[in-house]
Amino acid sequence: MTTEVRIKTIKAVLEPKRIKILTYLYKSESCVCEMVRELKIRHNLLSHHLSTLTELGVLENRKKGRHSIYRIKDGKRKCISTILDLLNNKSADCN
Repeated sequence: MTTEVRIKTIKAVLEPKRIKILTYLYKSESCVCEMVRELKIRHNLLSHHLSTLTELGVLENRKKGRHSIYRIKDGKRKCISTILDLLNNKSADCN
């Protein structure tokens, strides 16, 4: 991953609504309808943020019937954990 791509990813992740989404998804995967209800984000805006995070390789999704289920990609969980810890003023390993 180039430095430019890393910077773009970090900027995207640090958007406030995306932080809220990632914090929620860090606990467990979720369908869009549940996130709309729990996070109080309009469906179209949530879809935009989910699409951006998926395109950047942070999230992955799958279909379950009519529902789209999103989760943080396994290879990105540690990185997202570190970012969330830093944002919450917790001790984080940035090595």
